Amino acid sequence: GKKIRPKFALLLMTAIGALSYSCLFLVRSPMDTQLYLLMIVIGVVEIGSVILSLAYHIATCGVSGKKSGVYGLMGSLGIILISNIGGFVSDSYSRSSPFLMIAIINLIYSSLLVFSK
Repeated sequence: GKKIRPKFALLLMTAIGALSYSCLFLVRSPMDTQLYLLMIVIGVVEIGSVILSLAYHIATCGVSGKKSGVYGLMGSLGIILISNIGGFVSDSYSRSSPFLMIAIINLIYSSLLVFSK
């Protein structure tokens, strides 16, 4: 069978993530039934993005154990940073603002993937 390239798969995950987070920004009530399906999609996208990001990095750079560890550490620090920024945005604007922020970040990342070689 034909294999999907890591870059295309990562682009697909980030695009679906941008769309999913945008939809989450529009949800009015945490009791909406659509929210459950949306959260499942977001969970799959987040897990897929982490795995595919590392696979893409390995495919393009030839990663050793040390580089992989540093890559994972930087990803963890990024999660901590974005969580703090999301909390600030939520407190300063609205509770749904962090979801829009993550949607925009996914769009930027998708754009970078499209225009990278």
